[in-house]
Order: sequence, then structure tokens, then C-alpha cells
Amino acid sequence: MTRSRRLLRYGGLPLLAAFLPLLLYYGGAPGVRNVVSPPAGERWDWAWESGLLENAQNAMLLASAALFAIGAWRGRRLWPALLAAGTLFVLGEEVDWGGHWGGGGASIHNREGMLSPSQRAFKWGVVGFFGVFPLVARRLRAWAPDRFSPAGVLVAFAAWKAARMCRDAGLAAEGTLRGNEGEFFEIACYCLVLLYALDLRRRQSGPPAV
Repeated sequence: MTRSRRLLRYGGLPLLAAFLPLLLYYGGAPGVRNVVSPPAGERWDWAWESGLLENAQNAMLLASAALFAIGAWRGRRLWPALLAAGTLFVLGEEVDWGGHWGGGGASIHNREGMLSPSQRAFKWGVVGFFGVFPLVARRLRAWAPDRFSPAGVLVAFAAWKAARMCRDAGLAAEGTLRGNEGEFFEIACYCLVLLYALDLRRRQSGPPAV
């Protein structure tokens, strides 16, 4: 794959994943906005979890976990198994371990005092794994994300910044994501996770199991 195609893949696909729902949410009519993130209903206060944005994130995580698990099973390697477990943990947190269907409250990151530390840990983890690791990996090159993955990290932060600018400009003031602009950062990151999972499945050989 040429460098331009790799840049398009690792920068362009996260950009599409984050900025398409962002444009629909902040620039679309109320009906379109509600598809991205529905308002709360009489029976379900967390209805925004059922929208396009959240479900796209969940689908990416589920697909990634499946690809990692297949790689672990077929290759009898520990690293993909750890990745599968980690991805499933993040998916569980995203859906509050099923709790958001009944009103939420089951996730660790939503407990009192845990939200900000969890968000910081997630952002630094993304920067470290997809932004730094691909550039410094040597002996672990076979397990590292593509060298163009940092482009996707920049896109994720750009989406987060753009969403906050839209909020500060008063756009979608009646929407359900006010204060949750980090969702656009997350979907770009989960797109990177899925691309990484696909890359690992394509690699024919790797280092000894770790």
C-alpha cells in the first residue's frame, strides 16, 4: 500500500467516522440530529445511547474484539487475546454492562470521581498506543499499529475540538450531547482500533508469542 493510500486510510476513515455524525448532529435538522443522538423518552432517560453515534461505536468495538479473538485462536498468541479482552472491557463500559438499557449505573467510569480520571487515561492511552508506539516500535513492529495511525489520532482530537466549538457557538443547544462532545473523539479512536484489528489479521507472520 502506497503512503498516500495509507494516509487516506488512517486519516481519512477516522475523519469520516467522526465528522459525518458531527456534521449531521450540529448542522442537520432536529430530526436528523435525533438519529445521531435521540432525546430522552418517558421510559428511557438514556435514550441517546440508542442513536447512530453510540451504536456505530459499539459495532466497531464488537467487530474489533471478534477479529482480535480470531487472531488469538488461530495463532495461539497472547497479544491478540489481551487486545480482545481489553476491547470487550471498553465495549462493556460503553453500554454500562447492559445497565444503560435499564437506566445506567453499572459502568466504572460513571461512578463518582471516576469520570475525569477515566477520560484522561483513555486519551493518554490513545496517544501512547496509536500516536507514539507506531513511531518508536522496533522489535515489536509486527504488533504495532501502522506508522500512519498518528494521523487518525490528530483527527480524533480535531473532532473533539470541533464539537466543543460547535457547542460554544450555540449549535444544537437542545441536543442530548451537550457536555458529551468527547463522543466524537471516541468514535474516531474506535475506528483506529478496528483498522488495527484488520491489519493484524492481514499480517501473515509475527514475532514469537508474548
